Amino acid sequence: MSIERLNSIRSLLGKACAAFCILFVIATIDGLQSRFRQATNVLQLLGGDSVMVNGPLDNEPRDVADLGYISNSEQIILRFDAVHTGFWLGGQMWRGELSVDPTIRPGDYAIVVISGKNEAQKPFAAFLVKVYEDPAALRKDSMSVLQRFVNVSPWRTSAASFLLTLSTLLMVFMVSHKRETAMAGKGMAEVYLVRIVDEGHEICFGFGKDHGLEPGSRVSLLDDRGTPVTTVQVLRVSQKDGLAIVDRDYSVRPGFIVRILE
Repeated sequence: MSIERLNSIRSLLGKACAAFCILFVIATIDGLQSRFRQATNVLQLLGGDSVMVNGPLDNEPRDVADLGYISNSEQIILRFDAVHTGFWLGGQMWRGELSVDPTIRPGDYAIVVISGKNEAQKPFAAFLVKVYEDPAALRKDSMSVLQRFVNVSPWRTSAASFLLTLSTLLMVFMVSHKRETAMAGKGMAEVYLVRIVDEGHEICFGFGKDHGLEPGSRVSLLDDRGTPVTTVQVLRVSQKDGLAIVDRDYSVRPGFIVRILE
């Protein structure tokens, strides 16, 4: 594959990677803002939906049999699965599944978790269950911009765009390595660092002793389109890298190319 073709592929992959990265940031911000704006005890559901819920308990030893609930609708059902220790702060917590009957009418419903042995005790948790007529109504009331207008989950979008960003970064690396190999076969290497110094522009590139260069060698400098700019003298070399100074009259940036003079 030609260097020009590899350049084109790398440029396209770089743009795609940037787009996926921007999408990841947008989706993550959208997901976070929707999470913070939505109260944790508000559940948005459709008829027939179910969702896992949990909440804290008091310090007394509890069991699932000790728990109960009160709701203003018999079509809101809470099944307690377990009592467990909280992951972050410790203490007892309950976990269960809240389900909505498929025939329930749209509206707002309340449900509170109580002690089944002492109903006069302060409730352990309270939820507002908002039931919607159809998916369009649910989407319209979503706090997520992506969910409301595009009908996609911000968290799924964030995860997918993150994986796509990593994938395209890997492809950029692979294409860049292939490009470097192809360029080296033609006696060329890319300038990867440019620093302004008193003498002009200090450039670093991927050619060194392993490529036959030594201090005093001269190389041709080309722009990123392959147009000759000037000829420079190598000042220092390591095994795989070299350094040269370009007169300040020339505009130089990373991505320019040095070519060994025959």
